[in-house]
Amino acid sequence: MQLIVIFLQAMGDVAGGMVVALVTGLAFWNLFKLIHRPEWGPVVSFAIVTVILVSTHRVYRMVPMITLFGLMGIICSWSEGAAWRARRNGQNRIKDVPRHLQGLRTHYRNHPNP
Repeated sequence: MQLIVIFLQAMGDVAGGMVVALVTGLAFWNLFKLIHRPEWGPVVSFAIVTVILVSTHRVYRMVPMITLFGLMGIICSWSEGAAWRARRNGQNRIKDVPRHLQGLRTHYRNHPNP
């Protein structure tokens, strides 16, 4: 019976750490999309959650899981944030094309910025 309790606590720590990292990462991702730097969101959420957990001076079992999933979120979101910004900038550039040049979208998209 004790083994089952330990197993359930470990699974709860993993699931809880994943949920905390996911929710804070997504919340800050959407917040930082307003300033067009969504990849900073998970970095800031990781820093805030780490500071809060460390400043309580308690040892939580979920801290390693939150740290692990937070770092994984930072790694995944950094490149995705850069791709999101590139897609967004590309869409804005195409919208600026005059109507009579709409057929030349591929040339316009591949043209370097002046």
